[in-house]
This record gives sequence, structure tokens and C-alpha cells, in this order.
Amino acid sequence: MNTIIQNIDRQWDPEASNEPDDIYFYSPSYIDKLFDGRCYYVIGRKGTGKTAISRYIELHSNRVNGSFSEKLSFKNFPFNLLYESGDCAFTPQHQYITLWTQLIYMNVCKMFIKNPNIDKNIVSRLQQCFPCYLGGKLEDEVKQMKDKNFTLNLNATIAGTGGGFEFGRGATTNSIEPSWTDNISILETIIKDNCDKSKYYIVFDELDEDYTNVSDGNCWNSYIPLLTGLFKAVQKVRSEMRELQIFPIIFLRDDIYDLIKDNDKNKWKSKTITLQWEKDSLKAMFAHRISVDSQEMGLNFKNAWGKIANPFQMPYGSLKKKMIEPFDYILEKSLLRPRDIVTYTKYCSDLLVKNNSDSITEDTIKQAEKEYSKALKDEFSDELRGLVPNIEIVWSILTQIRKQIFSYQDFEQWFKYRVTYFADIGCIKLLEILFDFSIIGNQDRANKAKFYFKYKDSDLEMSTNVNFVVNGGLLKALKIS
Repeated sequence: MNTIIQNIDRQWDPEASNEPDDIYFYSPSYIDKLFDGRCYYVIGRKGTGKTAISRYIELHSNRVNGSFSEKLSFKNFPFNLLYESGDCAFTPQHQYITLWTQLIYMNVCKMFIKNPNIDKNIVSRLQQCFPCYLGGKLEDEVKQMKDKNFTLNLNATIAGTGGGFEFGRGATTNSIEPSWTDNISILETIIKDNCDKSKYYIVFDELDEDYTNVSDGNCWNSYIPLLTGLFKAVQKVRSEMRELQIFPIIFLRDDIYDLIKDNDKNKWKSKTITLQWEKDSLKAMFAHRISVDSQEMGLNFKNAWGKIANPFQMPYGSLKKKMIEPFDYILEKSLLRPRDIVTYTKYCSDLLVKNNSDSITEDTIKQAEKEYSKALKDEFSDELRGLVPNIEIVWSILTQIRKQIFSYQDFEQWFKYRVTYFADIGCIKLLEILFDFSIIGNQDRANKAKFYFKYKDSDLEMSTNVNFVVNGGLLKALKIS
């Protein structure tokens, strides 16, 4: 049995967090901009590698001397804890800046505790002040921040001696209860007075966890201001701590990022990395993974593909008269994301292992396409359920049209019989949502073989005056020939 095929079947996973360590991580050229603090916002479609990069930063920084990281994952996090923590003294876009700023500074202090170069007296005091950091969860950290008894006090009379500060739970110098702003000011002083030359990374990931609840008006009214506050807080921290190597980094889906409206957003561009994959970069990523499994580092794509498949071409196009390379066939069914390539290849390996075969064939790819198509459809369903609660009705409409290429009138004809399922979404709005997620695209008016999808061009706008086309990766799942 081909050991590379076995490794793909056992170890490759569409979710980077489920793969062993970071052995398959394909390091993009822009990764240095995150490590040295030149960029601190990472925006990309789901499946383009945000979690893989955040995990690599976490693992890599904790293996290097003088480098520390804390990954703040909001998967399964009770977002109401955050919504309830806004500062009503500010406008919605600014209500959550203090929340995020304090969370960032508290996690820097958490890393101070782990740093053997920080004065032991300082570490001891930090441990007393932040007991929940000794093996606790992110939820516990936020609860501690909200605890009215959690206050900090800087004793200016001993500044410069014995560590320069005194602080602890409920420590106050007068009868006025310190505010979050006071706590932030004290944390800034502690960090600036005691920070060494180490690098400290605070990684925010899986912030889209509550996006599925956006159909709830109250949640929607809080969710976007909450994220806006995070972006502004990171900007504030980088400015305030510009002399220190403190690097908060945000990872966020592009469709959610597009919903953020703020006067400072244009200023974020120079600090933003937008994840965009092309055919060549995906082939290089694939070759790297095969190189790892074959223990022959540096394989080019042709040699890497040859490790799991003999040379052959596949019929392609509506009349099946065109011939295409098998990996290009997979790319045509994908959204040009690493997740798609890993998922499709893994389905191929599963078939080969079951049949005790060593090499991918045309039949392998066609059989794997059925499972891949179902997985892609399920992924879209999960993403869209918050925006389109009756997403299954949408799939039914596309199936009943029974054509990959259809007109606006074709869709409208079937939509009107199900309009009651979409009380707040009209026909055009529904098509716009499907277009934005690249479930459908537009056909070129002149060149009928040319299609336009938003995953290839994020600035693309939908047109109802030309035909629509269903994403090729969904055809098997929707039973469209």
C-alpha cells in the first residue's frame, strides 16, 4: 500500500487544528509581516488558512526563545458575556474598545508569568492578581474582568523600588471604585515598566462563531460594534506600545469584515493581509504536503502528484470533448482554497485505502467528487443558516431548475412558489447572498464558456441581466447534470 496515500487518509484534515502539530503548514511569504508586527489584521474567506496561520504563530512562537503567544479562540464562547461588557459612555463603535484593550493587556501579563526573564517579584504579584490564568479558560478571564471586585492599584509612592507597584483584587487607595479605564492605565504602566525584549503575540481567532445568530436583531446590533471595537483596540495597543514587541493579531472572515463600517477602516489597509490563493500557490501548497509525507522536501508539483497518481487526463466541459489535467479538474470544482484541495484529496485517499489501491485514477476523482460536493454544500449551509434560515429550500430551487446555467426568470419562477419561506428576503436579495458566497456566479455575455465568481474577484457585483451559473463543485450534490 502506498504510504503517502495512507498518510493522507490518516493525517490530512480540512481543519488545520485536527492535523498533527504544524508539520503540513505551508509558510506564505507574508508570514514575516505578522511575526515582526508590520501587519496585524488577517482577512480571508472561510477555508483559506486563517486558523492554520494562527495555529502556526501559536506553536512556532512558543518554541522559540524570547517569544510567547496566547491564542484567544472564541469557538463555543458565550458572546453575551462580551455584549454585556460595553461601555455605554461611548458610541456603539467605541463601546467595546476598553473591553478588548484590557483583555489584550491581561494576556500580556499572563505571558509575563511564563517568562523566566521577568522579575520573580513581579511574577508573584501577577499570579495573585490573575489566578484564573493558572490553567483557566477565556470565559473565566472575561468573567474576572467583569467582577466588580477586580480592581488594580498602582502605588506611586514606591515607584522605582521593589518592582514599582502594588496591585491586587479590590486594592484601592480611596473610596472611589476604579473604572476599567483606570485598570487599563495601570496595566499599561506595569507592562511598560517591566516588559523585556521578548515578543508577545495575542491571537484572536474563530470570531465568526456568533455570526450564525445574526438573524437575531439584538445580536446583530451588538456583534458588528463588538468586532469594530476589537479592530480599534488592536490599533490603539500597537500605537501605545509601539516601542515594545507586543503584537495582537486578528483573524476574520472577509464577508464579516465587509460589514464593519468605520471612519478608520481605510487606515487599516496597510496593516491588513488578505488571503488570496491562485492555482500556482495551491499547487505549491499541495507539493509541500506531499513532500512532508514522502520525506523528500522540496518536491515540485509534477513530482509530488506523481507520487500518488500515474499520468492521465480527464474529459471536461459540457460536451466532455476537452481534456484537462486531473489536479486542474479538482481546482475547477474548488473555491481555490486549501480546504478544498485537502478535502478532495482526502476523499480520493479514502477510496484508495478501501480498495487497496496505490494510485489515483479518473474513476477515483469522479467518485470522490460526489462526497466532496456534499461536503461543500453542507459547508455553505452552515455558513448561510444565520442569513438564510431556510437554506434547504434554496437548494431545492436550484435542484428543480435542473440547469447549471439559468436566467433570473428561471429562478424567480420557482422562488415565487416558496416566497413564504423568505419573509424578509426578496428574490434579488436572495440571489445577491448566493452570489456573495460564490454559490452562483455570472456567465459572460459574449463568451459563454467564461464564468465570473466572487471567490476569484471580491469586488465583483452581481448582474441580473446575464445568466447565472451554479458553482461547479455543487453540481453532484444538487443532482444537476
